[in-house]
Amino acid sequence: MAGLRKAQSELEALHKQRQQYYSHRQRRGMNPMFRSDFTILDRHGEAVAQVEVKNLRGKSPAWAAEFRRNLLEHGQSFAPFFLIVTSDRLYLWTHAAERAASALPDAEVDLAPLLAPYFERLRPQPGTISGQAFELLIESWLSDLTRLHETSARSPELTESGFLASIRDGRISDPVAA
Repeated sequence: MAGLRKAQSELEALHKQRQQYYSHRQRRGMNPMFRSDFTILDRHGEAVAQVEVKNLRGKSPAWAAEFRRNLLEHGQSFAPFFLIVTSDRLYLWTHAAERAASALPDAEVDLAPLLAPYFERLRPQPGTISGQAFELLIESWLSDLTRLHETSARSPELTESGFLASIRDGRISDPVAA
C-alpha cells in the first residue's frame, strides 16, 4: 500500500510539473501543444522519435492519421519516427517529417501483449488506469525498450521499421525536463 501511495504522489508531482510547463509556454505566447508527450533521444542525444500518449481505446488508423494531421496544422514538427500510443494500440510512422499530413500509419501494433507485464505490476487493467498513470506506464515501457537488447517480447513491426535499433541505448526526454 505504501508503494501505491508513493506512486500516486509521484504521479501528482509529474502532473503539477507538466501543468507548470504548459502554463509557462502559454505565458510566453507559445502554443503549449507543440511538444509531444515524450521525445526519445538516441545514444548521441539526437531526437529520433516523438510519442503522443492517449489513454483511449478502440481508435482506428484513420483516427490516428487525423490526430497527426491536426498536430501538423498547429505547427508540430516530427522526428524520424512518430508514435501515437493508445491503451490498446500503437500507431507508428517512419520518416515522419517527410510524410504527407494525412498519411496513414506505417504500422499498427496490438499493445496488449507488450504492456501486459506492466499492467500486472500496477494491478489496474487497461481502461481503468488514469491518464497520468498510463503516461508513466508508457514512459517506463519506452525506457525499457531503449535499454533492452533482446527482441523476444517485442513486436516485429517495431523491429522491422528500424524503430528499436534507432532508440537502442537512448533515453526518454519529456517536456518538463526539456
